[in-house]
Amino acid sequence: MNDKEWFILQYMHRDDGNWKTRDTVLLSNKKGLTESKAERSIRENLLDEDGHFFPLEAGLQILDGCEHDWHEFVHIEFVRDDESLFNLKPLMDISDLIGKLGKSKKKHASCTQLHNAGVLPSFPRLVSEVLSVLHELWTALYAYRGKVVLVAIHLDDFHTIEKTLEMDSESSAFDSEIRRSLKRGLKRMVEVDIKPLFDLRKRLMRIQKETK
Repeated sequence: MNDKEWFILQYMHRDDGNWKTRDTVLLSNKKGLTESKAERSIRENLLDEDGHFFPLEAGLQILDGCEHDWHEFVHIEFVRDDESLFNLKPLMDISDLIGKLGKSKKKHASCTQLHNAGVLPSFPRLVSEVLSVLHELWTALYAYRGKVVLVAIHLDDFHTIEKTLEMDSESSAFDSEIRRSLKRGLKRMVEVDIKPLFDLRKRLMRIQKETK
């Protein structure tokens, strides 16, 4: 084994808006694999031809997603005698990575739905999740009987506006009726977490893709 031979692996996570988060890790090369052999072995052990895998099962870090989100293999590069790498500690050996990917592929190959039952839930579970998300929205909307408007706003901005309205509602500079209206509006505001909508959309999109 040459202690001055490594591989640099790059992988990424792609969110619903096609925003990509990337990471690069250093891998040792104890068995002296060539770049072409290493890449071929990795691709043979990914979950599909698009290069997907689950990071935790491969010993890699989750990138801006969750453990059930697919990550994508980008490329692997062989490096030798690169002084910029001398002080870095390899995350693992390339052979260990290939072994972990292989185990992950075998684990999910037996699933009847896609590659992972955790990614695509059973039909009853999916129905339950859809109803849960719809119930949360319905609870927020029902009290207004069609008189509500939905506004998309970043949570930090919302809290700033909310705090400003709270201070305005106490200000003597405002007409008493306006202050009462502000207090009434603040009391009736409902904060709804939209993350379940994104998670649900991911699941439904994967089901749609696999059933075409």
